[in-house]
Amino acid sequence: MTFRSSPGRRPKPEDVFDLKCCRGCRQQYETPEHVLLQCLHVPEIVDLRHRFLSSVNIDPNLERSESHCFELLKSLLFSWDWIACTASFVNDVLKVWKDGNNIEREGEDSD
Repeated sequence: MTFRSSPGRRPKPEDVFDLKCCRGCRQQYETPEHVLLQCLHVPEIVDLRHRFLSSVNIDPNLERSESHCFELLKSLLFSWDWIACTASFVNDVLKVWKDGNNIEREGEDSD
């Protein structure tokens, strides 16, 4: 498992926040859209995000809601024009995220 919360996850009364919160900022649910498009805790990810969004002509400095990030990520993933660069961006971010959180990478030997 890479993220603590599924895409589009919204708080539920029965949730234990500490089990679902972002390991970076500890302020939001750790969803793919939060880590990829919102969290400001990991400078290397912020830099990757800025370069990626700029490359697809999206303002990287614009503040976005959770629901907007969810829809934006879906549109990038399902766009034939952007899928290659989006896949590369996601791969780069996941490497940084997994390394920073000691999450084993599938298919790689752990030392």
